[in-house]
Amino acid sequence: MREWFEQIVSAVDFHEKEIMHRDLKPGNILIDYEHKLKICDFGIVAEFSNDQTQPVWRTDQLGTALYMAPEQYGKFYDWRVDICSLGLIFAEMCVPINEGDLSKTFGCFRSGMSADCLTDIPDD
Repeated sequence: MREWFEQIVSAVDFHEKEIMHRDLKPGNILIDYEHKLKICDFGIVAEFSNDQTQPVWRTDQLGTALYMAPEQYGKFYDWRVDICSLGLIFAEMCVPINEGDLSKTFGCFRSGMSADCLTDIPDD
């Protein structure tokens, strides 16, 4: 898993090329016949300037809700939304998470709590 995650992070290094993916999720990560990981689905990529120090206006709520950074629900965010998505992908790779609990678990992670907070969250 470490090798795969390093490949994902390396692929997301397109931030150096001044673009952000905005929809990183396991479904947009492909494995080729040599077991190399590739990022796909660049349909909502946004450009930014490396000189940009403040988030700028973006289209909000684009991406897959489960893997979106909280900032993506607003109109001002930057390339760091991809880092949040990477963290959620990494958690999913390392921690066995029941698909039914995935949304609640990621909600705990987004709020800065450990998965232990699941015991405090009522079922939907």
